[in-house]
Amino acid sequence: MTFIEVVLVVAVLSAILLISFPRIPYISDYALKNDARKLASLFSILDESATTKKTYYKVLIVPGTKNTEANHITVESSKSGREFKAIEDSSLSGVELDERTVIDDIVVAGLGLVDEGEVDLFFNPLYGAEPFSLHISQSESVFTINYNPYSGRVKVVEGRI
Repeated sequence: MTFIEVVLVVAVLSAILLISFPRIPYISDYALKNDARKLASLFSILDESATTKKTYYKVLIVPGTKNTEANHITVESSKSGREFKAIEDSSLSGVELDERTVIDDIVVAGLGLVDEGEVDLFFNPLYGAEPFSLHISQSESVFTINYNPYSGRVKVVEGRI
């Protein structure tokens, strides 16, 4: 390679990095938005599946940053609503969140704001679950997942609502 070719290759690589480097912070926003969509899909599927399959679902949500086992969501099922066991169906078994995503808190109609400990949400075949709002974040970005049992809709909203 000649000196001119090396300078040209370095200039092209610099131009590519100049264009792509400012966009790197948006990758974390994309990961957070993707996690919010996955959670919304899970809640929507659980609501529909509880009604159609006549099955009870228990969703365990562990919010907070202080607990080392926090920031995970698991789902168990039961035909009778008494004894719950792990689900074999991979689409209902829970969501694997990005390691940077934090479950800040959850606001449940019967409990209020919960930002530590564990919250069990029960999806009932008759009426779904209680209304709730789940807040997840990454660095400065926050998304709210709202569940409305009366319409069965799950909304993802950017920001804290």
